[in-house]
Amino acid sequence: MAEGVLFEHAGRVLGVLTSLTLQEIQLSLGAKAELENLTNTVSTIQAVILDAEKRSSHNHEIKDWLRKLKDVIHDADDLLDDFSTEVLRHKVMVGDVMTKEICIFYSNSNQLVFSPKMGHKIKAIREKLNGIADERTKFHFMESPIEPQMINRERETYSFVPEEEVVGREDDKNAIVECLLDNNVVENVSIISIVGMVGLGKDEHGNVIWCKMHNLMHDLATLVSGMESVALNSNGENIGEKVPHLSFNLMDPITMLNGRKMQTVLASSVGGNLGQLTSLEILPQFVVSKVGSRARSSCGLSELKELSNLGGRLWIGYLGHEKEDMLKCQAANMKEKHLQQLILRWDRLRNGETTCCDEIALKWLQPHPNLKALELWSYMGVTIPSWISLLTNLVNLEFWHTHKCHHLPLLYQLPFLKSLSLVDMGELEYISEDTTSLSFTSSLSSSKTLFFTSLITLTLWDCPNVKGWWRIDDKAQPEHLLIPSFTHPSELEISFCPNLICMPLFPYLKEGLTLTEVSSKVLQQTMDMVVTQNPSTTFSTSSGCFPLSELETLQLEWVNDLESLPDAWLRNLVSLRRLSIFNCNGLRSFPGGGIQHLTSLQDMKIWDCNELVLLNDEDDGMQWQGLRSLSSLYFTGLPKLLSLPNGLQHITTLQKLQIRDCPNLTALPEWIGNLKSLQELNISKWPNLTSLPQEICYLTSLQDLEIENCPNLIALPEWIGNLTLLQRFKIDEYPNLTSLPDGMRHLTSLQYLDIENCPNLVALPEWIGNLTSLQKLEISRCPNLRSIPQGIRHLSTLQCLTIANCPLLRQRCQRQTGEDWPKIAHIPYLDVDWYLEYAREPIEAKNKVWLKIRTLFENRNCATCHKTQW
Repeated sequence: MAEGVLFEHAGRVLGVLTSLTLQEIQLSLGAKAELENLTNTVSTIQAVILDAEKRSSHNHEIKDWLRKLKDVIHDADDLLDDFSTEVLRHKVMVGDVMTKEICIFYSNSNQLVFSPKMGHKIKAIREKLNGIADERTKFHFMESPIEPQMINRERETYSFVPEEEVVGREDDKNAIVECLLDNNVVENVSIISIVGMVGLGKDEHGNVIWCKMHNLMHDLATLVSGMESVALNSNGENIGEKVPHLSFNLMDPITMLNGRKMQTVLASSVGGNLGQLTSLEILPQFVVSKVGSRARSSCGLSELKELSNLGGRLWIGYLGHEKEDMLKCQAANMKEKHLQQLILRWDRLRNGETTCCDEIALKWLQPHPNLKALELWSYMGVTIPSWISLLTNLVNLEFWHTHKCHHLPLLYQLPFLKSLSLVDMGELEYISEDTTSLSFTSSLSSSKTLFFTSLITLTLWDCPNVKGWWRIDDKAQPEHLLIPSFTHPSELEISFCPNLICMPLFPYLKEGLTLTEVSSKVLQQTMDMVVTQNPSTTFSTSSGCFPLSELETLQLEWVNDLESLPDAWLRNLVSLRRLSIFNCNGLRSFPGGGIQHLTSLQDMKIWDCNELVLLNDEDDGMQWQGLRSLSSLYFTGLPKLLSLPNGLQHITTLQKLQIRDCPNLTALPEWIGNLKSLQELNISKWPNLTSLPQEICYLTSLQDLEIENCPNLIALPEWIGNLTLLQRFKIDEYPNLTSLPDGMRHLTSLQYLDIENCPNLVALPEWIGNLTSLQKLEISRCPNLRSIPQGIRHLSTLQCLTIANCPLLRQRCQRQTGEDWPKIAHIPYLDVDWYLEYAREPIEAKNKVWLKIRTLFENRNCATCHKTQW
C-alpha cells in the first residue's frame, strides 16, 4: 500500500461518519450511538496509521495489523455506502426527472427511520475495529495530528491525478462561467455544488440510480450548513447568479472565474486563468501544468504572481516538468505572499537532468520570512538554498525524498524551530558543515553551547550514507570532542542510518527515543557522557540526575551491535515507562542487576532476538521486584530462551503476559499462580509444551486466555472452569483436542469463544447453553465437527456466529434447508464460509454487485473510482 493511502481512506470514512452523526436523522435501536462510537474508534486508529505504514516495511506484525485494518476499513466504507444509499433513495427517485434539490434531504423537515438491522451492522464493524484498536497499543505508534472533522468545513484532497482531457460537463461549466463573469449579477446564492463525473448515474432509460463516484456522500455532507443549497442539474438551469464561496470536485475544474467575486476556493485543484482571482486568500493546492499540456486542471506558476493576498497553507505539486518552470518560479513572486505553510513537491517520475533546474527553481521560490512551516518533496538539487536560514520564524521543517542533496544550510540558526524531519536523503553525509559549535577536551562532555534551543522533535529516517552531524577531521576522535546537547528535546527517531556514529547529545530527552538499524554508538555517546551544567537546566551527576533520566519510551530495533544493556544505562532510566527491543540479534544477555532501577516501567517487549538469553539471576531474581509498575510483558521469537526468569513471580502488578514463538520452552513454571493481577495470558508456538500447570487456576483475575499452535498439548484440564472471570478464550492448532472439558460449563462470564484448527474435534457439548454471557462464537478449520448442539438455542446473548472451513457444518447450516438451521436462525449475524450474508438478502446483494459493475463502467475514465470500488 502506498504511503498515506490507508490514512486517507480512514479519513474518508471518518468524514462520512461525522456528517451522518450530525444530521437530524431518526435512527432506531441506538444506531446513532453506534455511529458516534464508530467515529471515535476510526479517529483513534487514524491517528497512528501514518506511523504504522512507515514501520510496516520492516515489521511483519505491523504489516499484518495494517492488512486486517484495511479489510475492516473497506467493510466500514461499504456499510456506510449502504447507509448513505438508504438516505439518498428517499429523495432521488427512479423516474423520468431528476430531483432538483438533492441536498434538501439533510434538512430538519426530512427525518428518516432506519431498520434495527442497520444498527446491528454498525455495531459489528465497530467491534472489529475496537479489537484492532486494542492491538495497536503493543506497537506504541506515534500519533499524527488530525484536523477535526467538521461538517461545514470544505474538504481538502491531495490525491489529484492529472488528466490530459476530461469531457462530459462542458455545458454545465460554460453556464457557470458566464454567470460568474457577468458584471450585472446582483443576487446571492450561498453555495453552488457540482457533484459527480458523468451525470448522477443515469441508466440507459434516463432513470437516476445510486452511483458511488469519488466521495459523493462527502460532497453532499459539505452542503449541510443551515443555508439553502442548490444542486446543479444536467442542463445548468438552476445556477445561482453570484457566489461568494464556490466548491467543486470535477476532474476538469471551471476556469475563468471573476476574482472580484471570489474570496475562497477550496478544491482539489484549480485551473485556467487563476491570476484573475486577485482577491483570493486561501488556495490549499496548486498543480503545475506541463508545457504543451491540454489539461485545464492545472496552471502555470506565473498565475500566482497577482495573488498577493494568499495566506494560510499552499501546496504546489508536480514541479520540475520543464526547464521553463525556472522562469515561472521567479514570476510567481512567492516572497510577497504571507503564507503560514508552504509545501513544494516535485514530480518524482521525471526523466533527464533535474539537478540544476531544481536548484534554480527553489532559489526563486523563496517565501516570505514569516513562514512557519516548509516541506520539500522529491527535490533533486545537490544543495539547499541559503534563504532557508533566513526563515527565522520557521517552526516545522521537513525534507522528503531529496535523494541528491549533499549539503544543508545552517539549521541551528533557526531560533523557533520545533520539528525537523530528514527523510530518504540518500546522498547526505553530514547535516552540518559548520563545526564552530565543537571544541576538544580530554573526555566526552556536554558543551554549554546553546544548540537548537527550541527543537522538540527530530526525525532522521532512511539516510543510509549519513555519517555524523558534523564533518570532522579524521584525526579527531569523538571521545575527545566537547559535543553540544539539544536543549529541550522531546522525541527523537533515527531509523535506517547504519553509518551514523556521531550526533549531538540528547541527555534531556523526555517522551521517546527510537533507534532502528543504527549503531548503538549513537546512544552510547549520550549515556556515557560526563554531564556538566546545562545553560537552562540544573543537570549534573552530583544532583542525582543522569542522562535520559526523564525518558519515558525507548525502542531499539535492528541495533545489531548492541550486545547488552549495561547496568549503568538501566540505572539512569528511572522515568522509563515503555521498553521495546526488536530484532537486535547481537543482544546476548538481559537484564542484569540494573533492572531494579526501572521502577516506572509499565510495558516491556522483547521480540526476535535470536541470541538473547534471559538471565536467571541469583537470590531467586529479587531484583525483578524493582519493576513495581510493570503491567505488560511480551517475549516473542526468543529461540534460546530455556525457561522464564524466576524473578517474574515477584511482579505482582503484571496484567498481561504474552510468550510466543519460544520453541525451547517446555513448560510454564508453577509459580505462574503467584501473578494474582494477571488478566491476559497468551501462549503461542510452544511445540514442546505438553501440559498446563494446575496453578493457572489460581489466576482469579484472568479474563483473556489464548493457547495457539501448541501441537503436543495433550488435553485441556477440567480445572479451567475455575477461571470464573474469563471473558475471552481462544484455542488454535490443537490437534489433540477431541472435546471441550466439562469444567468449561462453569465459565458463565465467557463472552467470546474462538476454536480454530482442531481437526479431531467432533462435537460441541450440549452444556454450551450454560455459557449465558456468550456473545460471539467462531469455529474454523474443524473438518470433523459434525453438528451444532441444541443448547445453542438457549444462548440469548449470542450475537455473532462464524463458521469457516468446516464442510460438515456448512451443509447442515444452509439457510432454511440445513438440519441445523433452526438452531441458529435466531442469531443476528451469521457468517458461514462468508456466504450466508448474501443468502439472507439475495436480491439486495445482487443489486449491489450490479450497481458496482455499472459504476465502474460509467466511470471508467476516473482513476479514483477504480481504486475505491472494490
